[in-house]
Amino acid sequence: MDRIVGDDIASGIRQVVHQLLTLASDPDSQQIMAKQPEFISGLVNYMSDDDEEVRLMAARALEFLSTNPANKSILVNHPGLVEKMKGMADSENEHARAISRRTLYNVKQYLNEEDAAFVQSHPSNTTEVVKQQETVVKTYTFTVENLDNSAISDSLQSSIIQTPGVTSVTLEKHKKRIIVTMRQIEGEDKEKELKDIIDRVLASHSVSAAAIEDNSGFVDDIFTNEEEGDQAVACYGFSSIESRLEQKKKEKEQKQKKEKKIGWLFGKVSNAMSKWW
Repeated sequence: MDRIVGDDIASGIRQVVHQLLTLASDPDSQQIMAKQPEFISGLVNYMSDDDEEVRLMAARALEFLSTNPANKSILVNHPGLVEKMKGMADSENEHARAISRRTLYNVKQYLNEEDAAFVQSHPSNTTEVVKQQETVVKTYTFTVENLDNSAISDSLQSSIIQTPGVTSVTLEKHKKRIIVTMRQIEGEDKEKELKDIIDRVLASHSVSAAAIEDNSGFVDDIFTNEEEGDQAVACYGFSSIESRLEQKKKEKEQKQKKEKKIGWLFGKVSNAMSKWW
């Protein structure tokens, strides 16, 4: 009975952190999320969880938040966050090291002298400020055997979620299908990279390689930076003031709908956190 309860708690925590990661990866919710101290505190606490997958997802969520200029000082000033990231910077797990070092690099201009020196001595692969680029959210689907084997499914989830840009991994065991949602630069080919990761895990369990499904790689959404003045014309191709105003009206309506949905998601995650945290 204790084992069942323990498994339920672990599963519940993973779901909560996964929802936080999904919210943090959305540019429209990042600033709102950072202004909710309980979410940041939750992520910082989850970075000490016994489950490595939970620790990585929590750190990744904070990394997403650190890319938003409005969030940088908030994150740096949140109790314990910088120390947790510094502690992960020397982790034996290469993904943990990379995530923590990129996060600290993102906020380095807000760090005190001691922490800034730490970042200097623990460089990330980032050699220059990352410019905002048009990104897309793509969904990839793979056919995989033996997903009902918990050892295989757990290994797959853990390996895939550590891949930069991945925001969700869904295993449909009865359909022998893995669905991976990833935020990536437009034009990048991530399908082969994901398949290689899956195949390596399967090979370690002596299972045949995965197959890419026909509808894999479709675009879920496109995210572009908001530009001002002449850049707005160049970016959106408006042909007249009327069409620009109409486009802005539609964008405002879409933003309001999204904010309403984000508010609902925040409430849902907050309730889940109070249960599992």
